[in-house]
Amino acid sequence: MPLRARCEKTPDFILRRSCKEKNFVEIGLTHQFRLLRWQARAALDRLDDAKPGPAEALHALLGWERDAIVALAEDWGEVDRSHRKLAHRGSRLDRVYVSESTVLRVLDAAGMRLPGPAAREKRPARPWPDWASRLATWSSTGPSTYATSASDRETASRW
Repeated sequence: MPLRARCEKTPDFILRRSCKEKNFVEIGLTHQFRLLRWQARAALDRLDDAKPGPAEALHALLGWERDAIVALAEDWGEVDRSHRKLAHRGSRLDRVYVSESTVLRVLDAAGMRLPGPAAREKRPARPWPDWASRLATWSSTGPSTYATSASDRETASRW
Protein backbone atom coordinates (compact mmCIF):
# COMPACT_ATOMS: atom_id res chain seq x y z
CA MET A 1 0.00 0.00 0.00
CA PRO A 2 1.43 3.42 -0.86
CA LEU A 3 2.43 5.65 2.03
CA ARG A 4 -0.19 8.27 1.19
CA ALA A 5 -3.03 5.77 1.31
CA ARG A 6 -1.61 4.25 4.47
CA CYS A 7 -1.40 7.62 6.18
CA GLU A 8 -5.00 8.40 5.28
CA LYS A 9 -6.46 5.15 6.62
CA THR A 10 -4.44 3.86 9.56
CA PRO A 11 -4.84 5.21 13.09
CA ASP A 12 -1.79 6.29 15.09
CA PHE A 13 -1.43 3.24 17.29
CA ILE A 14 -1.68 0.80 14.36
CA LEU A 15 1.02 2.72 12.53
CA ARG A 16 3.36 2.59 15.52
CA ARG A 17 2.64 -1.10 16.15
CA SER A 18 3.28 -2.00 12.52
CA CYS A 19 6.61 -0.22 12.64
CA LYS A 20 7.60 -2.24 15.71
CA GLU A 21 6.34 -5.56 14.33
CA LYS A 22 8.22 -5.21 11.06
CA ASN A 23 11.37 -4.37 13.02
CA PHE A 24 11.95 -1.08 11.24
CA VAL A 25 14.93 -0.06 13.29
CA GLU A 26 15.66 2.77 10.88
CA ILE A 27 12.22 4.27 11.57
CA GLY A 28 12.91 6.02 14.84
CA LEU A 29 10.72 8.27 16.90
CA THR A 30 11.27 11.29 14.66
CA HIS A 31 10.15 9.32 11.60
CA GLN A 32 7.06 8.15 13.46
CA PHE A 33 6.23 11.76 14.28
CA ARG A 34 6.74 12.64 10.63
CA LEU A 35 4.25 9.96 9.61
CA LEU A 36 1.79 11.28 12.17
CA ARG A 37 2.24 14.81 10.77
CA TRP A 38 1.56 13.47 7.28
CA GLN A 39 -1.54 11.78 8.60
CA ALA A 40 -2.80 15.04 10.10
CA ARG A 41 -2.07 16.89 6.84
CA ALA A 42 -3.88 14.20 4.86
CA ALA A 43 -6.97 14.73 7.03
CA LEU A 44 -6.88 18.42 6.02
CA ASP A 45 -6.15 17.48 2.36
CA ARG A 46 -2.80 19.32 2.48
CA LEU A 47 -0.29 16.62 1.49
CA ASP A 48 1.14 18.73 -1.34
CA ASP A 49 4.50 20.35 -0.65
CA ALA A 50 4.21 23.70 1.05
CA LYS A 51 6.73 26.50 1.27
CA PRO A 52 8.97 25.82 4.28
CA GLY A 53 8.94 28.15 7.24
CA PRO A 54 6.49 30.84 8.24
CA ALA A 55 4.96 33.21 5.71
CA GLU A 56 6.68 36.18 7.37
CA ALA A 57 9.90 36.16 9.37
CA LEU A 58 9.52 36.39 13.13
CA HIS A 59 12.00 39.26 13.33
CA ALA A 60 10.36 41.26 10.51
CA LEU A 61 9.45 44.88 11.12
CA LEU A 62 5.97 45.51 12.44
CA GLY A 63 3.64 48.04 10.90
CA TRP A 64 3.90 50.47 13.81
CA GLU A 65 7.71 50.39 13.50
CA ARG A 66 7.53 51.36 9.83
CA ASP A 67 5.08 54.15 10.65
CA ALA A 68 7.34 55.38 13.46
CA ILE A 69 10.35 55.53 11.12
CA VAL A 70 8.41 57.50 8.50
CA ALA A 71 7.04 59.87 11.18
CA LEU A 72 10.55 60.32 12.58
CA ALA A 73 11.85 61.20 9.12
CA GLU A 74 9.05 63.72 8.63
CA ASP A 75 9.73 65.36 12.01
CA TRP A 76 13.54 65.27 12.15
CA GLY A 77 14.67 64.67 8.55
CA GLU A 78 15.59 68.30 7.91
CA VAL A 79 17.58 68.48 11.13
CA ASP A 80 19.45 65.17 11.00
CA ARG A 81 19.78 64.91 7.19
CA SER A 82 21.10 61.32 7.46
CA HIS A 83 19.54 57.89 7.97
CA ARG A 84 22.33 57.08 10.45
CA LYS A 85 21.62 60.08 12.66
CA LEU A 86 17.88 59.48 12.30
CA ALA A 87 18.21 55.92 13.64
CA HIS A 88 20.04 57.17 16.73
CA ARG A 89 17.54 59.98 17.18
CA GLY A 90 14.70 57.44 17.18
CA SER A 91 16.29 55.44 19.98
CA ARG A 92 17.14 58.56 22.02
CA LEU A 93 13.54 59.75 21.74
CA ASP A 94 12.37 56.24 22.67
CA ARG A 95 10.21 56.02 19.53
CA VAL A 96 11.73 53.08 17.68
CA TYR A 97 14.89 50.99 18.04
CA VAL A 98 16.18 50.01 14.59
CA SER A 99 19.49 49.95 12.76
CA GLU A 100 20.67 52.61 10.33
CA SER A 101 20.24 50.33 7.33
CA THR A 102 16.66 49.55 8.37
CA VAL A 103 15.84 53.26 8.42
CA LEU A 104 17.31 53.61 4.93
CA ARG A 105 15.36 50.59 3.57
CA VAL A 106 12.05 51.75 5.08
CA LEU A 107 12.48 55.29 3.74
CA ASP A 108 13.37 53.95 0.28
CA ALA A 109 10.29 51.73 0.32
CA ALA A 110 8.15 54.71 1.34
CA GLY A 111 9.64 56.81 -1.47
CA MET A 112 11.18 59.35 0.89
CA ARG A 113 14.59 60.94 0.39
CA LEU A 114 16.50 62.75 3.11
CA PRO A 115 18.05 66.06 2.03
CA GLY A 116 21.60 64.87 2.68
CA PRO A 117 24.47 66.95 4.02
CA ALA A 118 24.39 70.66 3.35
CA ALA A 119 26.62 71.90 0.55
CA ARG A 120 29.77 73.64 1.71
CA GLU A 121 30.68 77.09 0.52
CA LYS A 122 33.65 77.21 -1.78
CA ARG A 123 36.54 78.91 -0.01
CA PRO A 124 38.46 81.55 -1.91
CA ALA A 125 42.01 80.63 -2.82
CA ARG A 126 44.62 82.01 -0.41
CA PRO A 127 47.53 83.95 -1.89
CA TRP A 128 50.99 82.46 -1.75
CA PRO A 129 53.17 83.75 1.10
CA ASP A 130 56.23 85.86 0.31
CA TRP A 131 58.71 83.22 1.41
CA ALA A 132 57.41 80.80 -1.22
CA SER A 133 59.13 82.75 -3.97
CA ARG A 134 62.53 81.52 -2.71
CA LEU A 135 62.92 77.91 -1.71
CA ALA A 136 66.09 76.81 0.02
CA THR A 137 67.50 73.38 -0.68
CA TRP A 138 70.50 71.51 0.65
CA SER A 139 73.04 69.73 -1.45
CA SER A 140 76.41 68.20 -0.71
CA THR A 141 78.09 71.57 -1.31
CA GLY A 142 75.86 73.47 1.15
CA PRO A 143 72.65 75.47 1.09
CA SER A 144 71.52 77.15 -2.09
CA THR A 145 68.57 79.39 -2.82
CA TYR A 146 66.49 79.18 -5.98
CA ALA A 147 64.16 81.76 -7.37
CA THR A 148 61.01 79.98 -8.50
CA SER A 149 58.43 80.86 -11.07
CA ALA A 150 54.66 80.60 -10.73
CA SER A 151 54.64 77.24 -12.54
CA ASP A 152 57.20 75.86 -10.05
CA ARG A 153 54.98 76.94 -7.16
CA GLU A 154 51.97 75.16 -8.68
CA THR A 155 54.00 71.99 -9.07
CA ALA A 156 55.33 72.24 -5.53
CA SER A 157 51.82 72.66 -4.09
CA ARG A 158 50.75 69.36 -5.64
CA TRP A 159 53.52 67.48 -3.87
